[in-house]
Amino acid sequence: MQVQPDDFPRLMASLGENTRTVIPFHFLIRRRAQVWADDDWANVVIQTETSEPVAFIFGDDAEWQAELISRLPCMRLYWCPDETVDSLLEPVGTVYGEEAMLEPGIQRTVDDHVHISPPDEVQLRRLARADLPLLEHCSPDLMWLRNSWLSWEELLEDGIVIAALADGQLVSAAVTYARAAWLDDIGVATDPAYQSRGLSSACAAMMVGELFAAGRQPVWSVFLSNTPSL
Repeated sequence: MQVQPDDFPRLMASLGENTRTVIPFHFLIRRRAQVWADDDWANVVIQTETSEPVAFIFGDDAEWQAELISRLPCMRLYWCPDETVDSLLEPVGTVYGEEAMLEPGIQRTVDDHVHISPPDEVQLRRLARADLPLLEHCSPDLMWLRNSWLSWEELLEDGIVIAALADGQLVSAAVTYARAAWLDDIGVATDPAYQSRGLSSACAAMMVGELFAAGRQPVWSVFLSNTPSL
């Protein structure tokens, strides 16, 4: 059955806020998702309403999950449980071929804050609304950082952006990619021309400090195939 937005709070209470639910909860809180569940809500699929939808799959009934997924439009990514990923590979591959990526991920809480200084020629600071032009003219390689928000403006208003600036240009950033009640998933990206200088690490470290100071819990989520981030 399809779960209606008025039932999203009850669904979130059932799933519980944790490292695996922080990203889908970001969309449920803002009612920017479509949700399907079995009768007792033991198996759930949450599809984000974004330009490139992502499916977050919960539960251990691979047969139910595969049947539902086969009836939905193809999504770019399927974030699935370790217990059912092998069972879902065949039905997803049969329907969508190589268009979709289906794999489990790793989610970790960040429990320590270590200060990392950027190179002397790089300025590191939190951006404010007046810095919007920096984001609007950033490298295409950083544009995905706002994928879970309607706009850069919304991210600046309701989230946090830590930027590394070189020659007045935004060259690296860490953002609150997803925000739940008290967990924040961190997204980080660096312009390829400025990689291997420790900028992503410096931005992420400052972000962790900001979140700890606000009494919130940083989370780092990554697909197993994203080896540089592991």
